[in-house]
Amino acid sequence: MNERKKRLPVEKANTLAEILRFGLEKKLPALRRSLNKEKIDPKKRDIFLRRWMRLYAPWPEWVLRVATEVLVVHFPRVQRKTIFEGLKAIHWLFFEAKIHDDSEPPQFDFPPDLRNELVRLFGHMEKHMEELGKQIEELKKELLKVKLPERSDEIEQKIKPKWQNDYKRMGDLFLDFLKRKPPEEHLPTMETLLIANKATFDEEGRARDTTATAIYRKILESWEEVELLSGPEQLCDFLDPVLGHGDAEAKLDRVKHIVRRMGIVFHPVCQGTR
Repeated sequence: MNERKKRLPVEKANTLAEILRFGLEKKLPALRRSLNKEKIDPKKRDIFLRRWMRLYAPWPEWVLRVATEVLVVHFPRVQRKTIFEGLKAIHWLFFEAKIHDDSEPPQFDFPPDLRNELVRLFGHMEKHMEELGKQIEELKKELLKVKLPERSDEIEQKIKPKWQNDYKRMGDLFLDFLKRKPPEEHLPTMETLLIANKATFDEEGRARDTTATAIYRKILESWEEVELLSGPEQLCDFLDPVLGHGDAEAKLDRVKHIVRRMGIVFHPVCQGTR
């Protein structure tokens, strides 16, 4: 009977997110005890636990819009619509698709040239993987020089970076995709990939951030807190470190514009229950 009781909540889960949420709920008492031992401030502890659990409940659609604005600077040749609909599809699969239901998924409004959009996405991802690999190699060399300077060359030769294997797998996936297309489409497809690859970063090798990217990134990183704010005024105070220069009225107008554009909905709660 005890075994049955332990398994029952997970058996009642309808989505992938619910399975993970039930598992996390079982760990909450132990986590609370651990945080108490560390003498974490009760307010900070409750905020941390609330945010931790909130991630496994359906996200507001405005969060996906904000995430789109963060991602679009990393994939500048991919349409916003493609990124947004892709995030919606992932959200549906994780939070809404029923495990024991074989019904058809909803229709997502992807652009008509989705195949070329995927090629552009792959071109950007390839460039990001290449840049990440270079950074990992540079960091590894620095660490080896500090930790084991006399053996750094020897160890570097023996370690095969995992990113190189991932990079090769990405290439294999794309080649398989290319083989499925008619031969006359091979050259245009490669041109599309190379253009996206080249456009991933600016002339100085940096992401194509806009003046609003830091704002959207801040909102996305803390959206679980943002939705509990009372409105644009509180959000303006929250975003002040990344709003740049300007008077208070101009900053608030900018935040109000972002709230309208993203469709941010606030759900403030009483101070005693936050």
